[in-house]
Amino acid sequence: MKNYQGSKWTSLNRIKGWCHFEVKNINKKKSELELFAVCDKKITLSVKFHEIKNKNKWLSGWVKLNDMNLVIATHNKDKCKEILFELKNFNVNIKTLDQFPSIGEIEENGLTLKENALIKVREVYKKTGLPCIGDDTGLEVDVLDGAPGVFSARYAGKNCTYLDNINKMLNDLKNIPNQDRKAQFRTVMAYKDSNMELTCEGIVKGYIMKEIKGLGGFGYDPLFYVTKYKKTFAEMNMNEKNKISHRGIAIKSMVQLLIKNGIILNKNIKSRGELA
Repeated sequence: MKNYQGSKWTSLNRIKGWCHFEVKNINKKKSELELFAVCDKKITLSVKFHEIKNKNKWLSGWVKLNDMNLVIATHNKDKCKEILFELKNFNVNIKTLDQFPSIGEIEENGLTLKENALIKVREVYKKTGLPCIGDDTGLEVDVLDGAPGVFSARYAGKNCTYLDNINKMLNDLKNIPNQDRKAQFRTVMAYKDSNMELTCEGIVKGYIMKEIKGLGGFGYDPLFYVTKYKKTFAEMNMNEKNKISHRGIAIKSMVQLLIKNGIILNKNIKSRGELA
């Protein structure tokens, strides 16, 4: 235990903006170490003995870090593209679940979008030990009392396709007039690392079309019409869609939370939390 006193450590995940720490005290009774951030001694934290030995979280000594790793907790390649688009200007090394073949489909058994988003990032963090970001998204149609909501991805049944869901939606609304086809997309974004969990949401309102319009996007995009832009999401390019979409709004809100908590930095900002 004496070897721990005054020892130097590097957190692989920035903690309150910092990654270089030193051991201040040893609490044998609680089997934990009290550390302080070298560049801001007001910032302290307690770490269990077994956690400090986890090389996925801590390295002995003060080590210069490359860009932080961040896993996108989804097998949906379309979602990955939209999240990657929003994170391109930040010092993050993005990993997808394609790089972790042992992680199969994650059972989304939550009753809300927030519960499902947290289920995903908790499971992926448990399997990888790396910071994770993920979401759950639902289409909420007024005349269907908010359905399909949390069941949007499997609205037409298990293993259904995007087109299956679209056809079911068109059929369920076939006798509904235009003025009663109001709907909204809602995305809840979640983040998890060894120190915190964060959530935020994005919402965009629109109408459900009576026929498919546009060739882009995915999911219900060819049916979701945004009045202000007089287009469906499927008629927009990724730049246009991400500026106003539910997921784009949620990702931007999450980015601000990550910046506020010192977890990511813009590429144009000098790295914080490392000693020169």
